[in-house]
Amino acid sequence: RRTHGGATLSLVGVVEFSFREKESVRRAEKRAIARAIAALVKPGMAISLDTGTTTLETARAIAGISGLTVLTTSLAITSALYASENIDLILLGGTVRRNSPDLSGPLAESNVKNFRTHLAIVGADAATPDGAFTTDVGIARVSQALAASANSVVLAVDSSKFMQTALVRHLDFSQIHQVVTDEGCPASVREWLDQAGPAVTYVPVPGKPALAAETAPDV
Repeated sequence: RRTHGGATLSLVGVVEFSFREKESVRRAEKRAIARAIAALVKPGMAISLDTGTTTLETARAIAGISGLTVLTTSLAITSALYASENIDLILLGGTVRRNSPDLSGPLAESNVKNFRTHLAIVGADAATPDGAFTTDVGIARVSQALAASANSVVLAVDSSKFMQTALVRHLDFSQIHQVVTDEGCPASVREWLDQAGPAVTYVPVPGKPALAAETAPDV
């Protein structure tokens, strides 16, 4: 946006910059997780993809699988899959969030209930022994609806999310069938995660150690 003597980022620019910045953080881990999840997706499946940068990488990883039906509330995922002729893409309606390219609200939640999918791939901003958490109540409600409408639920989170906190719990581990994360999970996390209930896949990341140091992450 031009101003007297210069220019500033518009709101659109700020939102896009923020999303791109999140997308670039731990990109290698997210891509490794996405490839592992893509191996679970079979031709002809109906799947739902939650909003987030790890699920966006998953969308890119499944783009070549034939005969898929993909449901999502993410505008970024819609953009990534729009040109894939082998995918039937369903963008669930809703209210556009002002600080992120996705949809939420009562309309999105209601629309989800009209579908049944083989697999829901759900992200999180944090994960603790109490479950998976996100920072937004509206997104939490949509994630819960996606999980409730699926035969199987996969939680896709990189290892740094196990050292974070967030506002609202959207899933507990009794609702999750499989967790896919990277091998950077420290031993203290693996100890409780392996006992939480779901199957857990620790995905190797090229060039990264299998176990992270037992220290707090950089903020």
